[in-house]
Amino acid sequence: MKPLPARARATAAAAAAGLLAASLATAPAAHASDPATASAAAPLSQAALGGDAIHTAGTRCVLGFNLRKGDAYYFVTAGHCARTGGTWTDASGGTLGVTGGSSFPGNDYGIVRYTSPPGDTRGGVRVNGEFYDIIGVATAQVGRPVTVTSPSGTRTGQVRALNQTVNHPEGTVGGLIRISVCAQPGDSGAPVFADHLAIGILVGGDGRCPGGTSFVQPIGEPLDAYGLEVY
Repeated sequence: MKPLPARARATAAAAAAGLLAASLATAPAAHASDPATASAAAPLSQAALGGDAIHTAGTRCVLGFNLRKGDAYYFVTAGHCARTGGTWTDASGGTLGVTGGSSFPGNDYGIVRYTSPPGDTRGGVRVNGEFYDIIGVATAQVGRPVTVTSPSGTRTGQVRALNQTVNHPEGTVGGLIRISVCAQPGDSGAPVFADHLAIGILVGGDGRCPGGTSFVQPIGEPLDAYGLEVY
């Protein structure tokens, strides 16, 4: 396992606890509430789903949530991933789409427009290999159970704090959610959800598993910025 990139010290409430955050993007190499019910939701989708590995410019990150605006389809991932390249591919090298916009620092999100409409236009995320439907969005509340799913696994925890600020070498990212879920290199952009509702995308963490702490970009900001909706 490759070590995490250089860590950035979290400020605000996180600083008092001495928490650290780091970008979880990595070069290719190597919940919520009810993930156990995922298999009952629908058959496995052939489209790219939240939690799948995605690649651009030699970097591996994770697809967060599928989005749409009219008949145009997108997905969201971490902004520090989206600024590294233009064209995105899936784990087998197939082209997914091209970066349509990003915000980092300040925020930490980026959107990618699919090159062609997904063959299966159900959005959702992949939990332990099974399709899990996402039907809307929710605002994080302290104490709420959440799930994170990525190629490194599916993990559950709770929202610990809101309005967190993290300092990166490139600048400050604010308005983040702190959760008690660990993350691994390559997990940047992973979907964070609860009760079939999108909460945000994973954008950093201290890399300790089990245990550990991660930071989440709320989903509402990219949706509002680009007029998109999850599906």
